[in-house]
Amino acid sequence: RDHFQDQDLILLGDLNCLKADEPALETLLAAGFKDLNNEDAITYRTTKYLSPFDRILVPLEQSEFRYSEQYILTPARGKQHFNRYSDHFLVLTAIRVLADDD
Repeated sequence: RDHFQDQDLILLGDLNCLKADEPALETLLAAGFKDLNNEDAITYRTTKYLSPFDRILVPLEQSEFRYSEQYILTPARGKQHFNRYSDHFLVLTAIRVLADDD
């Protein structure tokens, strides 16, 4: 936040956290972020593993993100998706477009 001089930061990606209460996520929550996948919904799938690795974290106190939720898009043709693109599902969230308040 200090580096970018902005409070509207979004952290998104494969965090390799299996549980919402892992220390890495607890550190980010303590820094004022909200984990939109705090119920550990599955975003990564292989024949052996089902994991909630992909997470979107948004600033807790910024009004742009008040209604943000994490959505997980599962492909209708899963095998083709995994063979061609990724073993991760797509994730998305909505962000309200507002005047910059910081």
